[in-house]
Amino acid sequence: MERVEDYILAQATPLKTLLLLCHDCLEQDFGLKGKIRHGIPFYFGNHWVCYLNTIRGQKVEMAFLRAKEMRKHHADLDFKKRKMVGGISLSQDEPIDWESLKNILKEAVEIDKNSPYRLK
Repeated sequence: MERVEDYILAQATPLKTLLLLCHDCLEQDFGLKGKIRHGIPFYFGNHWVCYLNTIRGQKVEMAFLRAKEMRKHHADLDFKKRKMVGGISLSQDEPIDWESLKNILKEAVEIDKNSPYRLK
């Protein structure tokens, strides 16, 4: 499985729908590119910005690799004993606040854009 779409389509239906919504938001709204790394979808601009990971087959975590640097939305992220990576758990059973999620993504993308280094 090389393509993010193949990974998403292989998931169970409730997760598949949520993953597709997140994937479309990340690629279309924010211009990030998705690639499968470590068996899950990672999204990058200049660097890795975030990844999508399923949690116990019921939720999707959108995790931000440079969450520690986030100032505006630091308190909104769950670090789960991680030092650098923080994320948000999304579920089909709970309404998603897309406006808040997009604001968090804007900050993550801005941090990525201001970084002096680029992935090759």
